[in-house]
Amino acid sequence: MKITIRESVTRDGWQNYKTFIPTDKKIELAKEIIDAGARKMDLISFVRTDFVPQFVEAEEVVKGVLPYAKEQGCEIYGGGSNKKGAERALSCGIKNVIMGVSVSDEHSVRNARRSVEQAFAELKTLVSDLQGSDVNIHVGLPCVFGSPFGDEVSIDRVIYMIDELVQMGVNDIGLPDSAGISTPDHTRAVLKQLLSRFPADIFGCHFHNTRGMGLANAYVAYEEGIREFDTALGGMGGCPFIENAKGNIATEDLVNMFQMMGVDTGYDVETLVSLSLKMGQEIGTEIISYMANLQCCSNR
Repeated sequence: MKITIRESVTRDGWQNYKTFIPTDKKIELAKEIIDAGARKMDLISFVRTDFVPQFVEAEEVVKGVLPYAKEQGCEIYGGGSNKKGAERALSCGIKNVIMGVSVSDEHSVRNARRSVEQAFAELKTLVSDLQGSDVNIHVGLPCVFGSPFGDEVSIDRVIYMIDELVQMGVNDIGLPDSAGISTPDHTRAVLKQLLSRFPADIFGCHFHNTRGMGLANAYVAYEEGIREFDTALGGMGGCPFIENAKGNIATEDLVNMFQMMGVDTGYDVETLVSLSLKMGQEIGTEIISYMANLQCCSNR
């Protein structure tokens, strides 16, 4: 059995990091992650830099990484919260464009400055414009497992939006637990409803580990048939527009879990742990993964 792990530390992991990471360091670390086994990478976002200043040189980062990624067989993804962001990604040569449409009304207003209906209408226009091209559109649906702002996330709305996307030809859909509030039983319940209507291979799950349930949710998703997951080296990450939305599942932790289960991920755990600790030292951040901390304890 094999799964795909799409590395997202250079985008989701760093977007909320306050200390600016130099461009050459971003490029170097991205290449090292590819060397460690990444075959899909969520590289960077094309967003307003007054909101996310970490990505002020997005085009330069893509220019430095994309040719190497192509040589190594790693697919590069680049995101944007609107049509302008998507156009910037395409102009850099990125063929996997990430767009997000929150299923939470409150999150959509805070994150995209527009309602769910407005954001979804814009997305449909963008997809229509790109039909017939060689561009793959990956659509993430933030808050699909629940909103941290208290507004109800209706499963009927989620199903409607996915059905519309599928009819438009989108077959690469992300299911994020944006605030890390889902529990394994809730994750299972949501996935059972979705997978009773849609094929599992169009979905990937993106769990945050805010309350320590990321690995448990990933295991449940695997049991239900999901075979693609987003993670971030060192457990970095968090949505800038959700208070206390801590990091993603650490790549090295998910790889270790699946490796111990006999599931092929294409990554090497020891290499990931070494790279995670190196990243922490070079950019000056705490690494919060279990495997990296285990290595530190063993060296004492």
